[in-house]
Amino acid sequence: HQLLIDLSQNLRAVISQRLLKSVEGKRVPAVEVMLKSAYISDLIEKREIDLLKDAIAQGRELGMQTFDQSLYDLVKSGRITEEEALEHADSRTNLALKFRLESGGALGDDSDLRLKELERGNFL
Repeated sequence: HQLLIDLSQNLRAVISQRLLKSVEGKRVPAVEVMLKSAYISDLIEKREIDLLKDAIAQGRELGMQTFDQSLYDLVKSGRITEEEALEHADSRTNLALKFRLESGGALGDDSDLRLKELERGNFL
């Protein structure tokens, strides 16, 4: 337990990237960023690691983002295709739903996913 306490107090950031094929055929990074915050530190200290992804998704205003949020932004900026994003998504279903909702598409079989979570940035 002391290790988690030390980690929660000393961690500054965790940054991870995946290199994806851009529309030009080059490589472009999709980046997940977790920054230290009181909430992130508390989750680590309490061993609530399964809640970190949601905390990252909700921390965009602090500079954090999940891989799926990064993928979404890369598609919207025209740097990668939707297909490339979906192939590398942590939650293909939620990311596909986000794209469909934005384009005015129907919910179809994914209607059990909560729209409110998507609007808040929860792509779990």
